[in-house]
Amino acid sequence: MYIDILLLHHLMIKPKHGYEVKKQLERLFADSIRVNNNMLYPSLRKFEQMGAITKEVDARPGKPSRHMYAITELGKKMFHKLLREFPPEFAAHENEFIVRVSLFDYLQLPEQQAILNARTYYLRSQLEIITQGQSLTEGKPFAISTFQFLIKKLRDELNWIETLNDQLYNYGGGKSIENKG
Repeated sequence: MYIDILLLHHLMIKPKHGYEVKKQLERLFADSIRVNNNMLYPSLRKFEQMGAITKEVDARPGKPSRHMYAITELGKKMFHKLLREFPPEFAAHENEFIVRVSLFDYLQLPEQQAILNARTYYLRSQLEIITQGQSLTEGKPFAISTFQFLIKKLRDELNWIETLNDQLYNYGGGKSIENKG
């Protein structure tokens, strides 16, 4: 789902060809998000069939033609709908969360809070499970080190979410996509 969100967002910035979208997404997230052609082009086809994007042939003399994609008004509405949807199963996936937080400027405060709350609930449940499992590591230095790392990672993300919540209240919440130019 996060690939669809990123794809539509990048087409909101300006029309692009598929390869350009792929490379920009990979650069943006320092290769932590991999986009392969089997993810990208089916999404482009799906959105084109739904009327969320348009495709035009960009003929280049002496070079193969490229398809240029542009977002439609329907696509902008779909972007917002996909962005604010964050069911519990998405809260378990870091990329789903990170992508949405990076695009909080397109959401209203209650939508932002719902995403942060869902991820917080998931992280706390994982922290409880891992903390309980830590008792099984006695006398096993690598297992102890691993559990300590996992606990620290979960706590660090929970602290980051607290910081994000503070920013929401200090900033006054997000802006709706309808308010964006």
